[in-house]
Order: sequence, then structure tokens, then C-alpha cells
Amino acid sequence: MLALSLRSYLNMRPIKLLYIALVYLLLVASSLSMAQSNKGVISHDSIMAINKEAFTEIFSDLQKADSLADLAYNIALYQNDSVAIARAVSVKGSVNWGYAKYNLSLKWYFNSLARYEALHDTVGIINSFNNIAEVYKKLQYHENSLRYLHRAKRLINAYSKVDNTVLNNLNIAQVFINTHKNDSAKFYLDLAKNLPEKEVSIKMTSFMNYLYAKLKKNQEQYDEAIVYIEQSIHFAGLINNVVRLADAFLLLGELKVAIADVEEAKLEFNKALEIGKKHGYEHIELEVYKNLYKIAINQDDTSKAFEYLLHYSEIKDNIYNLSVSRQAAEFETVYQLEKMEKENSLLQQKQDNSSNIIKYQVAFIMAAIMALLIAVYFLLLVNKQRKSLKVAIAELEVKSRLVEAQKHKLEKQSNTTDVLNKELTLLNKNLDTRAQEIAREMEVKNKKMNKYAFMNAHKLRAPIASILGLINLFGKDISTQDEKTMIKMLKESAHNLDNVVHEIKDVIDE
Repeated sequence: MLALSLRSYLNMRPIKLLYIALVYLLLVASSLSMAQSNKGVISHDSIMAINKEAFTEIFSDLQKADSLADLAYNIALYQNDSVAIARAVSVKGSVNWGYAKYNLSLKWYFNSLARYEALHDTVGIINSFNNIAEVYKKLQYHENSLRYLHRAKRLINAYSKVDNTVLNNLNIAQVFINTHKNDSAKFYLDLAKNLPEKEVSIKMTSFMNYLYAKLKKNQEQYDEAIVYIEQSIHFAGLINNVVRLADAFLLLGELKVAIADVEEAKLEFNKALEIGKKHGYEHIELEVYKNLYKIAINQDDTSKAFEYLLHYSEIKDNIYNLSVSRQAAEFETVYQLEKMEKENSLLQQKQDNSSNIIKYQVAFIMAAIMALLIAVYFLLLVNKQRKSLKVAIAELEVKSRLVEAQKHKLEKQSNTTDVLNKELTLLNKNLDTRAQEIAREMEVKNKKMNKYAFMNAHKLRAPIASILGLINLFGKDISTQDEKTMIKMLKESAHNLDNVVHEIKDVIDE
């Protein structure tokens, strides 16, 4: 039976082995095609460099940034690089933020937060908190924004990251500025200014002070607005942020006008105008000329007012003409770029098709060779196993015959043992019967002995005692008559003794 089952297993085994070989062949082919498409393993630093480039392109070319972020994300997923995946997810959130797709941006940022928490990456968690807060700020969910900013702040304090503290305080201040909570905004602005900063935090500090000054201007709190716009100018000057300087000088001039300090206002407007002319900021020039025109009208300086009006109109016309020409140039450029992109796309598609065909052919040839080698190997292995199994089956058959012979021998011994057991059982029964008979005989004899002992102790003792007593009297001085009487009594006692002896004999003979 065992040999038959082994033969059936031997017949089925090659089918299973060929099935395994086919599965392995498919895995090899897929891995070869993926290796060809990804051109080998890309290092962690390379993936992070792609992430960095994608983040840099967000502010200039969102489509390119999106493509690079997708590339980094897919490669990191394929190579199971957890750190690179977390960074790519965060960059995807920033790309969607650039597209103003804030709900999608939140989804990606929460994904990155979960990944950074799994990696126990404190800096990544802080950045995720700040990113989520920034999106909520855009969506005007100020309470949610503040909640995540404060979570970031607690983690920053525990981690002692001063640079992150500055940015965090500035972000909190901006939320309070947007919600018109002046005291809270002022508190966090002062915190940010009292800490060391890098360029990015200095730039943001200047911007936050500018926003807060505008808020105070709208609330007609001009003195406090002047304090904060001067701080904005100070921080913008530290990093030579000319755009912020121009805006700040313009706002400071408007504040000076509001407090009737016209001459100081002219000086600030001229500073803004100088920067605007130097760097081509037409909107600054327009606002400056508009304010200078109002000052000249209020001072009844008609010639100056007319001069400022001419400058304003000239810039306005230039901006209009320039915008028209720029629009035409942009249309032409876009047309040429689209044409070039289509041509490049067709060319790239052809190259990709030919490259894919070559890659598929190479992969198919390598897979076929691998399949052939695997098939040969498994056939040799199957033949070797078959020979080994045949030898094993023959040995098992010999052992099976020996086992059968031993089985018959044991069966004979078992039959003999059964006969002996029956004889022993019968003998035991006879012994039990004999033992019962002996017990009964012993019981009868015991009864006789008990009866004999009773008769010996009572009936036999009495006549013997009488005889012995009468014999003792013969030695004394007695009369003849008494002797006759005693002899008579002896005869009676002897007769009684004889009767008792006969009774005892009868008891023993029973």
C-alpha cells in the first residue's frame, strides 16, 4: 500500500515542479522588465535629490514639480525607502497647495505626518504640523490652524530648534492678524523678533510686521502701525529684500500722511519710488505718484500735481502697452512650445516604443533561457528523485515481506498463547472448586473438633473427676458399707465414662 502511494506521488511530482518553474519564470520576467524600466536601483540620496528639485520647482513650474514628485514617490515605493516616501508625500502635499487644491493637500500632509510619526522623525513631524496649519490658514479654519501650530510649538520647545521656533511664532502671529486679534499677534511677533533668525525667518518676520502695520493702519492706530512698519523695514534691510522695502516705504509714507507729517511722508515715498524705478516695480511707482499727487493737490501745488499725474498716466500707458505686447509674445511662445512639445512627445513616444520592444525582446529571450535551464534542472532532479524512490520502494517491499512473515509468526504464537490461557482458565476453575470443597471439609472438621473439645471439656471430665475422687477415698479409714457404696459409684462413673467415649468416637466417625 505504501509503495503504491509513493509511485502515485512520483507520477504527480513532475507536474507540480513544472508549475513551480512556470511561476518562477513569470516572476523572473517581471523583475527583469521592472529592472529594465527603472534601470537598476536608485540610491536614497538620488531620490531625495529628486524630492528637493520637485520642491524647488513648485514656485516656478508646478507641472514639472508634480512630475518629479510622482517620480520620487513611485521609485521610493518600489525600493521601499520609508524616509524618501515620507518626503515625497510631503512634497506632493506642497504641489497640491501650489495648485490651490487644499483638500488634496491636507490629505497628503496628513499622510506624511503619519509616516514621520512611524519613523519617529521629529523634524518631519514639526514640518507636517506647520504644513497642515498653513493649509487650514488658507481655508480660513483658524482654530484648526492654531491647534497644529501649537502642537508644533510644543514639539519644537522639547526639541530645542530655535529656527523652527521663529517661524512657528510668525505663523501663529499671522493667524491672529487674519482674525484681527491684535494683542495676541503682537505677543508672537515680539517673541519672533527676540530670537536669532536665518534668512527665511527674517524675511517672514519682515512680512508679518508689514501685515500687522497694515492691520493697525486700517484700525487707525497709526503710531503703533509706524512702529511695526519700521521694524519691517529693518528686517527687510538685513537681507536686502527690495520688494518688501518698497512696499514698507510706501506704507510708511501713507502713515506719515495720516499723522500729517507730510514732509517725512514725501521722503518715504521717494525711497519707495527710487526702488521701484531701479527694479522696474511699476505698481510701486503708480502708488507713489498717486500719493504724491494727493499731497500736491492738498498743498495747492498745481504744477507738481500735474507732473505726478503725467508720470502716473505714462506708467499706466506703458503698463498697458507692455501687457499687450507681453500677451502677444506669450501667445506666440506658448504656440511654439506646444508645437515643440508635440514633436518631442511624438519622437519620445517612438523612442519609447522601440526601446520597449527591445526591452521586451531581451526580457523574453532571457526568460526563455532561464525557463529552459530551469526545466532541464528540474528534469534532472526528477530523474534523480525517481531513481532514489525506486530503490527506496524496493527496500520497502523487502521490509514489508519480512514484516508479513513476522506477523504470521506472531499470529501462531498468539494462537498457542490462547490455548494455554484456556487451559490455565480451566485449571483455575478446578482449583477454585477443590478449594471450596477443602474449605467445606475443613469447616465440617472444625465443627467436629469444636464438638469434641466441648465433650472433652465437659462430659468426659465429669466421670473422670468422680472416679479420681472415689479412688482417693479408698486410702482412708472407711466402713465396709461405705466401700460397697463407693464401688457402686465407681462402676456408675466408669459406665458413664464409657458412654462418653462412645459418643466421642461417634462424633469423630461422623
